[in-house]
Amino acid sequence: MSANVNVNLVESEAAFKALLAANTFVIADFYADWCGPCKAIAPLYAKLATENAVAGHLAFAKINVDNVPEVAKEYSVSAMPSFLFFSSGERASVNIAPRKPGATIESEDADAAAKNVQNLIKGADPRALSAAAARLGEIAKATAAAAAAEAAA
Repeated sequence: MSANVNVNLVESEAAFKALLAANTFVIADFYADWCGPCKAIAPLYAKLATENAVAGHLAFAKINVDNVPEVAKEYSVSAMPSFLFFSSGERASVNIAPRKPGATIESEDADAAAKNVQNLIKGADPRALSAAAARLGEIAKATAAAAAAEAAA
C-alpha cells in the first residue's frame, strides 16, 4: 500500500482516539492485509482522502483489524472492508443521496424523506463511499471556510 499524507494509518487505540478528538469528522476504513476487496478499494479511498480531507475538520483513517483489534471490537466490525463515520468523536450517519439541483446541505437535512442515510458501509461499495466522502468533504470545507472568515473578522 502506498503512503498518502491524507490517510492516517492508525496503529493503536490511543492514536484513533486522538484522531477523533482532533477532527470534527472522521471516515474510518477497517481493513485487513489479506482482504481482496480491501485492496481493490484502497486506491479510491486514498483518492477521496486527497480530494476531501480538511485538517481539523475531516480526517481519513485506515485501521488494520489484525493489528488494532481492540478498535475493531469496540465498534463491532466483523466484515472487511467496513467504513464507519464519526462526528465530534461519536459514531454518525451520512446522507449519501444524490443532491437535488439547487438544494443546500441545510435544506436536505431538513427534508427527511430525501435522505439515504448510512452509518456504516460494509464491503467495497465505491458509489456509497464516494458519496459519503463528498458529502462530509463539502461540510468540512464549508465549516473550515466559516471558521477562517470568523477568525479574520
